[in-house]
Amino acid sequence: MSHGQGKAMQTMHEDFDTLDANNDGAITEDELNVYGSTAAGMGDTEAERNRMMLKARDRNQDGKITRGEFQKGADAEKPADMKQ
Repeated sequence: MSHGQGKAMQTMHEDFDTLDANNDGAITEDELNVYGSTAAGMGDTEAERNRMMLKARDRNQDGKITRGEFQKGADAEKPADMKQ
C-alpha cells in the first residue's frame, strides 16, 4: 500500500467515525441527517441525498451502513486509476 493509499484509508476511517455519531459501528439515516444539518444547513434535497446514499451503500438493506459497506462504496467511487 502506498503512502497515498494509506492516507486515503485513514481519511475514510475518520469520515466513517465522524458520521457514526453513537459509535455503534453503523451509520443510520438519522446520523446522516444530523451531520448534514449541522455541517451545511439541511434542506429537502440534502435529506434526499442522504436517503440515496444510504440506499446505495446499504448492501444488506438493514437501514444502516457498516464500515465494510462504507468502504465498498468509497472504493466504487474512486477513479479507475486509483483502484488497486
